[in-house]
Amino acid sequence: ALTLIRRLVGRPRHVAVHPGGIVIDWRPLDQVLPLELAPKGVVITQYDLVAVGKLGLVKIDLLGNRCLSEIEEALTLAGWMGPLRLEAIPAEDPPTLKMIGRAQTIGCFQLESPAMRSLLARLPIRQQSDLIAALALIRPGAAAGEVKNTFVRLARGEEKGAMPFPVLADRLHETHGLLIYEEDIMVLLARTGGITLGEADELRRGIVKSGGDQLALSSLQARFLKCAGSSFPKDNRALARARRAWSVAARFAAYSFNKAHAASYALLAYCSAYLKAHHPVEFGCALLNHHQGLYPLRTEVAELARMGVKLLGPQVNESVYRSQCVVADTAAGKVVRVGLDKVRHLSRRAALQMIEAREKGGPFLSLGDLVQRVRLAVNEVAALVLSGACDGIPPLDGAAYPFVHEAAVERLRQKADAGDLDGLRVVPPQPATGEDAERMRLYQALVRVRNELGYLEMHVSAHPMALLRGEASRYSCLSIEEATRSPGESTVRIAAIVAAMRRVLTRQGPMQFITLEDETGVLEAVVFPVVYRRIGERVTTPGPFLVVGKLKVQEGAEHLEVGRLEPFHDRKRRGSS
Repeated sequence: ALTLIRRLVGRPRHVAVHPGGIVIDWRPLDQVLPLELAPKGVVITQYDLVAVGKLGLVKIDLLGNRCLSEIEEALTLAGWMGPLRLEAIPAEDPPTLKMIGRAQTIGCFQLESPAMRSLLARLPIRQQSDLIAALALIRPGAAAGEVKNTFVRLARGEEKGAMPFPVLADRLHETHGLLIYEEDIMVLLARTGGITLGEADELRRGIVKSGGDQLALSSLQARFLKCAGSSFPKDNRALARARRAWSVAARFAAYSFNKAHAASYALLAYCSAYLKAHHPVEFGCALLNHHQGLYPLRTEVAELARMGVKLLGPQVNESVYRSQCVVADTAAGKVVRVGLDKVRHLSRRAALQMIEAREKGGPFLSLGDLVQRVRLAVNEVAALVLSGACDGIPPLDGAAYPFVHEAAVERLRQKADAGDLDGLRVVPPQPATGEDAERMRLYQALVRVRNELGYLEMHVSAHPMALLRGEASRYSCLSIEEATRSPGESTVRIAAIVAAMRRVLTRQGPMQFITLEDETGVLEAVVFPVVYRRIGERVTTPGPFLVVGKLKVQEGAEHLEVGRLEPFHDRKRRGSS
């Protein structure tokens, strides 16, 4: 049995299908290699990518990318027409580069992760080539090999760069003498070893696949030096240069990244950032329709609000299926009307039937009129009512939210007919004092936001922390904007919700990275193992949380080292010290 197991170790365990892998040949493929049907009915090769390559077949990865659709829609909404719209975007636009340099890139393709925004804040972003380098440096290999930090110090002028190989001076001036791209390694080996770029790439891939195995590396080195000896016979300086080049290539090949890949992604990232900087409303609308980002929709929407983009919630008499740019009034200008597709529990069929009924028979005059004209399940009507999409049609008065809304949903669940719905009258509680009235308004606003988050996965009416700002101030909590203006090493107290979290296991125990968010901005935070052991697995929901920690500033990038963290609703019981 053990002998059989050893034979199975390392063998393919299942049929894996690359989402964009295309194999091309001038002959019918069934005459060249065995084919089969994948479970989804797609014709695939039985050979893996290595075997396909050895057969000499062309294999191209054609990946679908929502960012392309997002950019296309934003350009169309902004009035950019024609086939060369992308080329018309200025290559080195100062406002765009400034925004990227400030790391205000939530919602921008490839630029919104915490690590990426931290890197952008540390780097001087002067041109698109800096963005290409950033996308290569953020990869795990470059970060683990300290190439990223070295590049940052060189780019900021804190260290003086050196050109290790004059033969690469034409390639390395943009990277301060550092080899960070796969193409740099290929050109280095080709120029110092007298070999072709194809042979150099084969050696580079061999270095990466060796995993540091000295026997495999020695074999590759001998092969390279033999080629160098043949290309530069009796030239001891050239042979010494080839040995030094091999040493550098063997050390950096595992950390390098494909420049062509980085450049293509950087172009899309730059175009995305340009649209955010110059056409925020159209960018926001396209972002809602093609949401693909790292953060939940509520965080993306909060970023749009900080940019001044106004969102109107879905409305049964106004919204189409997808979000659209509309002119609300002459003062507000363009705003984004959220589409019916964002209402959870509302099926596409029901949403399209609503739109068709509205187009044929006019707007819905009441809630009863809606349920008579469109076949809707109870949970679909409840989602529309509680999300605010029916506000303004009798008997749903927005000022009486959520009292009349909850009563209407209850009648629906009791299978009331349309006339009973239209005849519903609910008188909201009437507070006796001004203070009670303020509490009532806060209650209504918080319930609305809670239901928006539940049914729309975003808050449209207000950011939850904006509603809680008065209470947070009573506990000496700063906004994130205020906290990040504090001097480095300051102890700050903030109240915020969690936009993203990631737990990492270390030798000292688990630690957690958290992205904190309020109505003024975002702030990265880290919970080190010693603190994590004390507070436990507390961050499992968005919160809100009361967080106390020390503000750290590294080369212009801020983060918070958490010392204490507790649910905001526990603040009175736990104390505010």
